Amino acid sequence: MVLAGFYLVVPGMPVRLPKFVKIENTRLRIFQAFTQVGVILVLSYVFFGMDKQYLEVKVPMGGTINWAESPNNEDLAAAIDRDFAKEYCDNPRAVAFKFSNLWSYEDFKCLVMSNNEMSFKVGKDIIYFPTYFHEEWEEMDLDEGKNSRNCELIKAQASRKCASGHAPSFSKCWYTQKCTKTEKCYQKCGWKKRRHYFTVGVEDQVMAFQNMYKVALSNSEYREGSSKIEAPPFDDDGDPIYDDNVKPSEVEPLLTRIMQMKDGTSFEFDCGRPVKGLCRFDPGTYVQLKIGEWLRAANFDLDDVNTSEKNVWKGKRKGVDVKDHPIFRITGAEIDIMSLYQTADFHSVKHNGKPWPFTVANIIVQGSPTWTGMPINRYDQLTEAGTGGARLRTRFYEGVRFRFTSSLSSQYGVISLAQCISAITSIFVFYGAVQILINVIALYLMGETSKSYMRAAQEPFTMRTNATEALPSKLVSSAGAFYMLYWLGKQKEEGKNFMNECDIVGIDRQTFQLALTHIFNNWKQLDPDELSLMGEHAFRAISDGEEKISLSRFCESVTSTEPFNTEGMVHSYDIDRKRTVCEHIFDDGSSRPKPLEETEPIFETRLGGIIQRQCGTKIIKGSNKEALQRASRRLSGTSDKMKIYQPEDDNQQNSLQLTHVKPEEGYGHPVIRQQTEQEENVKDEIAVPIKSEEEVNEANKKKEDAVSID
Repeated sequence: MVLAGFYLVVPGMPVRLPKFVKIENTRLRIFQAFTQVGVILVLSYVFFGMDKQYLEVKVPMGGTINWAESPNNEDLAAAIDRDFAKEYCDNPRAVAFKFSNLWSYEDFKCLVMSNNEMSFKVGKDIIYFPTYFHEEWEEMDLDEGKNSRNCELIKAQASRKCASGHAPSFSKCWYTQKCTKTEKCYQKCGWKKRRHYFTVGVEDQVMAFQNMYKVALSNSEYREGSSKIEAPPFDDDGDPIYDDNVKPSEVEPLLTRIMQMKDGTSFEFDCGRPVKGLCRFDPGTYVQLKIGEWLRAANFDLDDVNTSEKNVWKGKRKGVDVKDHPIFRITGAEIDIMSLYQTADFHSVKHNGKPWPFTVANIIVQGSPTWTGMPINRYDQLTEAGTGGARLRTRFYEGVRFRFTSSLSSQYGVISLAQCISAITSIFVFYGAVQILINVIALYLMGETSKSYMRAAQEPFTMRTNATEALPSKLVSSAGAFYMLYWLGKQKEEGKNFMNECDIVGIDRQTFQLALTHIFNNWKQLDPDELSLMGEHAFRAISDGEEKISLSRFCESVTSTEPFNTEGMVHSYDIDRKRTVCEHIFDDGSSRPKPLEETEPIFETRLGGIIQRQCGTKIIKGSNKEALQRASRRLSGTSDKMKIYQPEDDNQQNSLQLTHVKPEEGYGHPVIRQQTEQEENVKDEIAVPIKSEEEVNEANKKKEDAVSID
């Protein structure tokens, strides 16, 4: 890293910039512009509008305080009457069901339970509402020896022996079992009886809860929300109003919505709160619905059959047609109450006609048809383990089991700089992909036009072609231009007049067309009409719509495809042009002329340009005394600290060079003096290291000797 940094700041090291080829193609440009704008709009909507990519999403963990409530006596009595009129109470034989020999359900009796037995709280997150139970009574005893009579007394209480491998009968039946060798008894015995019951009034019981959440924003910062916190008043725009009496609460109010699932999609359940089509509870109130409404939200009905279980009994039983499947009152159902919390950034809920500005708790209700058995044992008479005389009552319940969970899909958004940068970076990546598409179209899919674009983009380099065709042709052209300028200079006034005439008259259409005809003699693909069309297009473009091509326009056309064209050269030497702020900050002076001096340093580089040192100077020769004088003054910021040395012979050629003046000889600024013709005849510029005054004198002496020899 240190070496790389050193390399970048070493003087003379280049700053590398990407090279682009700008092509004029209106249709391709329009397609590119529309595609890029479309990409920006779509991705901006996706990242910032739909997916909220500028937010860091936290997952709030929710919890509930849940409980069961019973309706008032009048409502409960009406519910009981309705249930007794239903099939499972009025004709219980029709809902008889056999799962196996040990698990058969028949001879039901509908039973009004006490409020304490209508629901059970199991731990923190489960509430159980029984819809069915079978009650099994059992008295156990044993004979310590063959002469013991305890089992005889047990048998005397039962009317028959229990069938092996079958459920106990409705009336008492007895059983015996031999003691093992390790047990100190002769035999064990007992009697059993089982009865099946449906509970009535279940659908009118109430399940209620308060919900809250907590989310960690950092190790020490948290946010909370609760349904028991009331919302502040709102203005006409739906914004909360805070004043001295109403201040923002540290715990955010929650609007709770009950959501129903169908075909994998959730939507708001219709329980008529606060209006038809909605089911929501305002902040400051707790959630409460009857069990029948919760079941409806979960797409369940206790009187529907559970098609996931098959009835072993078929057709008629005891003169009544039985169902092929058990009803849900027998098997029960499990209902998941899942809380999903979303801040205002992630929901679009409107409440009372205005967007809700706080967190929404979506309570997603989902049911599954599964057995929900829960046994509860009660001992009527307790004895020591391993001894006889115990009496036990077992109730095995099936019913509706509510289980409360918190969704891991909850969303609490916090604005994150890192997320914003990531989203913007993604947009730029896809934006750049459009350029790749345009490149493919331009370089490969547009036929002969693509070949021209490819040559402009890739700049193919072939050593043999450059050495035998391209470079020799350019060199010969350059030599011809040099010879022409030399010849014009030799012609003195005639040459100048010829040059002025060329600039005034220019190149006419016929001359230009003839030159193109000669250039394309070897290209037989072009017929005369096509060649004429080419010439007319080119002439109009170069002449800028005029009847002639001036030298200035011709040079502009020649350099129009060059990185540094005539316009760039004009701007480089235009001292008065207005420069931008970044030009003033970053321009190191290489893009504009510098004050002229007598000498310029000569540098040598080592190690591939990493190390650079001055090894000498070279004398700079010039011309046009007045122009140099004015330019030097403007560039150096001086006006009166420059003096002109006049030559001794006015007939000498006015060739100028700049030199440094010692402080005792001048003012320490660049000055201009004339240069003699003899000095101009020196063939090579003298470049020697200047380290001391003696070396300077020695260099001047060598220069005089060289002139005298010539």
